[in-house]
Amino acid sequence: MKDTEALNYAVTVERYYYALRGRFVALAAADWITLEAWHRLGIPIECVLKGMDRAFSRRHIDLTSLQFCDWAVKEVCQENCSILTSLASSFEDLPPDAL
Repeated sequence: MKDTEALNYAVTVERYYYALRGRFVALAAADWITLEAWHRLGIPIECVLKGMDRAFSRRHIDLTSLQFCDWAVKEVCQENCSILTSLASSFEDLPPDAL
């Protein structure tokens, strides 16, 4: 990945986190490690943002770290993979002349 792509990914996640928290709070080192891991794993930004939404909507406490969103981000990513796998298998079942 290009450095600018990684930076855009990080800035997008950081700004979204601030918006969800309702205020600016500097990310801790552990948050940056989590963010970098998502990027390194190739988790699409859409899955990260949707996962963050999910984590914030299910928690009734102030989420003070991106680490609290990790489960939800990975859950959304897995759901998306399952959907894509189902779509791919449905295309395999089509007759060759259907495409």
